[in-house]
Amino acid sequence: MEPHYRTKQLAILTMSLVVLTAGGFVATRLLQPGAVMADNNRVFELRIYHAVPGKLPVMESRFRDKTSKILARHNLQVVGY
Repeated sequence: MEPHYRTKQLAILTMSLVVLTAGGFVATRLLQPGAVMADNNRVFELRIYHAVPGKLPVMESRFRDKTSKILARHNLQVVGY
């Protein structure tokens, strides 16, 4: 290898490392989460189900009669269907 080629290769490698390191510092600084405060300790989960045509009443009765009891055992409250 020519000495000039080796120097150019080393300069590119050094610049790449500097850019990657700087990018890492910037990303780390930007991605730090701030404190989040809530009014209470409730958490809501939204689930969307798609029923086969004609099977919606069966799905609703299953949630109303069986799933609600299971969730209640774990202190989870169903807000609506």
